[in-house]
Amino acid sequence: KPIYLSILGEVYDVTSGKDFYGKGKSYGFFSGIDGTVVFFTGKFNEEGLNEQKNILEFTAPEIKAMTEWSKFYEEHEEYTYVGTLNG
Repeated sequence: KPIYLSILGEVYDVTSGKDFYGKGKSYGFFSGIDGTVVFFTGKFNEEGLNEQKNILEFTAPEIKAMTEWSKFYEEHEEYTYVGTLNG
């Protein structure tokens, strides 16, 4: 069963990283959702997923961190781009 993660609406297949993104693993909470807010805040946990901030409230370092994470998935040798998240 594939494991998908989304950042900035771009969906990646991270199945090869199942030891990280699989159910019950350290980043398993990312699976099947758009985790953009977590990448902005750096709070890599359930609390971070529930962060309710307006895009205008993010600081320059938070935005920079998110773009670096986006690039990480985009350029990863094993994680593949699947498509875009609609909605």
